[in-house]
Amino acid sequence: MREVLRRHPRLWCDLAFRGDHATGGQVDPAWREAFTEFPDRFMVGTDTFTPERWQYIGEHARYSRGWLADLPAPLAERIGWRNAEAAPAGCGAHLVSPARQVAECGGLTLVFAPGRSPLSVGRHFALDIAACAGSGSAPPASLRVDADMPAHRHGINYKPTVQALGDGRFVAAGLMFHMPGHWRLLFYAPGGAPLTWEVTVP
Repeated sequence: MREVLRRHPRLWCDLAFRGDHATGGQVDPAWREAFTEFPDRFMVGTDTFTPERWQYIGEHARYSRGWLADLPAPLAERIGWRNAEAAPAGCGAHLVSPARQVAECGGLTLVFAPGRSPLSVGRHFALDIAACAGSGSAPPASLRVDADMPAHRHGINYKPTVQALGDGRFVAAGLMFHMPGHWRLLFYAPGGAPLTWEVTVP
């Protein structure tokens, strides 16, 4: 399967009707390697193709939650539900980090990943970003990135810089969360509403 995924970068896999990837809540080592190598290419599937299958949804959900808990949280979220989020085909395909995220607003999609994960207090980090516009539209030529804590009504102590790499790709550097709690990353493209992503930093 890994060989096939390497040959076909736009191939995705769902895990319906499978049980060999985990036993007793423990992910098989070979499957763990596959999930880690292709964090954005697997999804939990239910195969509710006929009414008779609906009775198994609860059991399947419990089984899936059990083995997903054996994976790092960002990877588990991707396989559990984030990989099913809509995004333009090929958008951010170069971002293969388990911490890969997707934000959408007003026809603009941002796919981004921090340079390290998990994020922690008092350590600078950078974001690799891919911006994808709707059909027939060009990606933004510039982007501004900021962050705030809505509950505390303040922003970050450091002003990040954003470098445009062309073709809708950017690198935002100099970000740092200076205190623990609930943070919100803000992405501003010209002429549009900000896109947001929320994260809790321990």
